[in-house]
Amino acid sequence: MLKKEKVLIIGISGQDGTYLSQILHNRGLVVYGTSRNPSFNSFKKNSHKINFSANIPVIKLNPQDFNAVNKIIGEL
Repeated sequence: MLKKEKVLIIGISGQDGTYLSQILHNRGLVVYGTSRNPSFNSFKKNSHKINFSANIPVIKLNPQDFNAVNKIIGEL
């Protein structure tokens, strides 16, 4: 069985991240996203606006924290 490629979008909750997640998901990649504050995340709102309803996990992450970024990448 082939392993699906994974992609991590840092800052998925913005407009660009939302569109990028849709494009990559539609190409068959497994998409993960990060946001500084996923509880106040506009990803669901933005994805609803473009009729994109994939269940993409959004992980809390400060992109300036190198160790946290490295850990997330290692876990994926």
